[in-house]
Amino acid sequence: MPWGKFVLVFAAAWFLQAFLSYRQARHYQDTIRQMKAGRKGFMGIGVVRRKLGPGAVAILVTDPDGTVVEGRAMAGVSVFARFNPLHGVSGQPLEALREMPAFAGKSSVARAVFMAIENINAQQARAGREEP
Repeated sequence: MPWGKFVLVFAAAWFLQAFLSYRQARHYQDTIRQMKAGRKGFMGIGVVRRKLGPGAVAILVTDPDGTVVEGRAMAGVSVFARFNPLHGVSGQPLEALREMPAFAGKSSVARAVFMAIENINAQQARAGREEP
């Protein structure tokens, strides 16, 4: 294959990857905006990155009392991954998620959910110190 074609194919693949990464970043921002819209309470985001294997992002939203209002997760290794609802988390107390069978084990999603829980706990602790 002549060098010109090789460079052209490489450049096209690079631009495609950049475009798909941009779309995934927009989807991430839109999801956060949707989940936050008009809600009072706390939002926690957990991100697990792996060198090999699928990573995960989990987003949890709670009301001011710590009851989960909504949860979504994205897992995978490609730019085609999208957020999906975490079934069975709505209406649960935040700490009850740690005991759910769906999050048992060391999967990327489970670790991301636990990280999101820790982020919400930290926000709740800061909010508790700020109030009289």
